[in-house]
Amino acid sequence: MSGDMQTPQEAENDLRAREAAASAIAERNLAMRDLLMRMLDPDDLGYAVSEEIRREIRTVLIRK
Repeated sequence: MSGDMQTPQEAENDLRAREAAASAIAERNLAMRDLLMRMLDPDDLGYAVSEEIRREIRTVLIRK
């Protein structure tokens, strides 16, 4: 903002929008993690994934 003050309602709406965005990001991250975990499981999608790709997935999943 350019120095303008938000009304309490605008601040509340902004907070809700940020919380909704954070929730959507968290849900997408969980879905991506689930897919990566399935790609590591040889009884699931892992049979179709090369060892090189599984190694890269493991590397990504253990990063902090």
